[in-house]
Amino acid sequence: MPFAKRIVEPQLLCRHQIPNDEGLLFEDLCAISNVVLSRTLRQLSDLARHACSLFQELENDIISTNQRVWVLQNKIGQIQQTASALDPKKEAVHTYEERRVEERRGEERRGEERRGEERRGEERRGGMEG
Repeated sequence: MPFAKRIVEPQLLCRHQIPNDEGLLFEDLCAISNVVLSRTLRQLSDLARHACSLFQELENDIISTNQRVWVLQNKIGQIQQTASALDPKKEAVHTYEERRVEERRGEERRGEERRGEERRGEERRGGMEG
């Protein structure tokens, strides 16, 4: 869930807190419409500033994503060139299962070698004691 970065709330357009000398809020309908229009324009300019900020952030995100995609495309191109340069008749291509079997065989060989070295070490120690 995204966090709110900006809170935009509309303000009341026709509220006036301090009356003039005679106690009237506005003198006539023209004054009321001028105040409402000026406050509306101020709110629209604030909204436009927020929209500009949002679009700048979006542009920055898109630019960084584009750069990451470009790097990935270059890496994929290099891999394709390397793969196309390989001769399938000379290079052995193994499936996943074949690779796992080879890894297990290698682990078994290393285990047997370790056990053999341990036995030889024990025999040497046994020969020195006797």
